[in-house]
Amino acid sequence: MTLKLATLLPNLTGGCAEHVATNLAHALVDRGYSVDLIVLEARGALVGTVNPGVRVGNLNVKRVRSALLPPARYLRNTRPGAVLGNMWPLTVVALWARQLARWPTRMVWGAHTTWSRSELLERLAVGWQVRATMHRLFPKVDGIAAVSRGAADDLARFANLDRKAVSVIYNAAMGAAKPRASAPLAPAEWWTGPHSKVLLVSTLKRIKEHRAVRHAGARVLNLGAGQRRAALGAR
Repeated sequence: MTLKLATLLPNLTGGCAEHVATNLAHALVDRGYSVDLIVLEARGALVGTVNPGVRVGNLNVKRVRSALLPPARYLRNTRPGAVLGNMWPLTVVALWARQLARWPTRMVWGAHTTWSRSELLERLAVGWQVRATMHRLFPKVDGIAAVSRGAADDLARFANLDRKAVSVIYNAAMGAAKPRASAPLAPAEWWTGPHSKVLLVSTLKRIKEHRAVRHAGARVLNLGAGQRRAALGAR
C-alpha cells in the first residue's frame, strides 16, 4: 500500500515556503509516495507548475480563522500517514484539526523564517499569540524542521523550546538542468570581470537584510521581487 503524505499551505503564491513545499511534493511523488498538496485557496503563480502526480486539494477557505473544520474533514476522510504544516498560524490549525479529526497522523511543522524578526511581530495583537502558541503547541508535534541552524537557534529562543527538538533541513535547489548560455546574460557587466559576485534569489523583504549583503564589497545581482526592490536599487 502506497503511503499517503500531505502538506498544508495557505495558497500557491511564489514565496519561499510555497516553492519548498511544491518541490518536496514533486520529489516525494518521484519516489513513489502519494502526495496531497492541501491549500486554503488554489491560487497563485505556482498553480500551473504542480506536477500532475500531486493532487491539489482546494479547501476553498478565505480566512484562516475559518480554516479548522475543512482540514479536519480532510484528515478524517483521507487519513494521510504524515502531514507537513507550513506557515503560522496554519501550523497551529493543523494540530487542532488532527485533534478534532481524531486521526493520529504524524505531524511535522516547518519553520521558514527567523521568527524573532518576523513582520508579524510588529502587530501587538498578533505577536504574543505567535510566541504563546508556538511555546505551548510545538512540543506536541512529531517533528519541527527549520531551514538553517540560525533559524533553528532563533526559533528555540523565541518560543522557549528545547533546541534539540528542532531539526535542520536545508532548502533544496531543484529543477531540470539548463544548457549553458553561449554569452553572458544581462547585465553582462555583472557576469564578467575580476570583481567578487553575489547572486541573490529571494523575495525583497526587509527581514532578508539585503542591505548588509550590498555592503560586503561585492557586486550584487538580485533576481527577486518585492516591496523593497526600489529602495535597494535591485537589478
